[in-house]
Amino acid sequence: MRLRPRSVRLYSARGAAALALCLTLLTAPALAAGLESLFWFFTYRLTLWPIAAVLPFFVLLGTAVPATSCRAAQKRPVVERLRVE
Repeated sequence: MRLRPRSVRLYSARGAAALALCLTLLTAPALAAGLESLFWFFTYRLTLWPIAAVLPFFVLLGTAVPATSCRAAQKRPVVERLRVE
């Protein structure tokens, strides 16, 4: 198990954020129309600041979690890793 380069991990985190943004922009108008007709008290407004506020935290998690788990796995010999799996 090799540790992927930091740039690859950052690209995957950015790609996940871009995918989430695209899915939000594509599905939100259709879901909002249905929710607005179903609930009289619901009004839809698209705000992107929560995504922008949480994005650095998700990028940090997307790079730190795989790095620490790969480093922890690399400390054990291959034979022990094969026995466990």
